[in-house]
Amino acid sequence: MAGDFNARAVEWGMPVTNARGRHILEMASRLDLEVANWGSTPTYRRPGFGESIPDLTLVSAELIHLVADWRVMSVYTASDHDFISFRLKETGGHGVRVPETQSAGIWPSWTGESSWTSLIAASRPVH
Repeated sequence: MAGDFNARAVEWGMPVTNARGRHILEMASRLDLEVANWGSTPTYRRPGFGESIPDLTLVSAELIHLVADWRVMSVYTASDHDFISFRLKETGGHGVRVPETQSAGIWPSWTGESSWTSLIAASRPVH
């Protein structure tokens, strides 16, 4: 699960944990999720408001070992949030097929492009 949670916690690189961060950590604990974020690179930057890490990637404890190369991308997003990139390792011939557009580094725009739907639909389990 990934998204803009607008929460702060030392577990994902913030200097302090706020109430919302504690709630997210409690939810993650109850659902057996782990934070996949790596490092302390800000995912949110806005002049006059500063920088923070409100964007999280949460993965089940059973699958966290498959997450690799998690990073904040330094590409233009037309947003005050940066893209997050990671890959899933394949194990024993099973894994997730990555669409060619994603592996080639071509990212759809946030502004009305329906490519996100295609990108998600093209991601399917490999058997």
